[in-house]
Amino acid sequence: MMITLSLLQLNAERSYTITMFLLCWKKVLPEVVHPFDAQAEWELSLLANDIVVVQQVIPGGWSNGECNGKTGWFPSPYVQRLVEVSEGNVSWANLLQQ
Repeated sequence: MMITLSLLQLNAERSYTITMFLLCWKKVLPEVVHPFDAQAEWELSLLANDIVVVQQVIPGGWSNGECNGKTGWFPSPYVQRLVEVSEGNVSWANLLQQ
């Protein structure tokens, strides 16, 4: 009984860890639908069809992200959501075996 409880506890902790890992690393990759010329050093210039890795979205219509090696803020309506992906090469087998 003690072993079963320990295994269930371990599996629950592992499941929680995997879930939190994936939630933390999930990124949204939108495509730029309207070009944006940065007017301030904290803004990110975007060209049509660029792909942006969005790191943060705040109320008021601004997003923070990275595109072509640069990071900054841009108007959220200038991009269209493409797909959600996990950053890096995540192997389920490796996560489950830890």
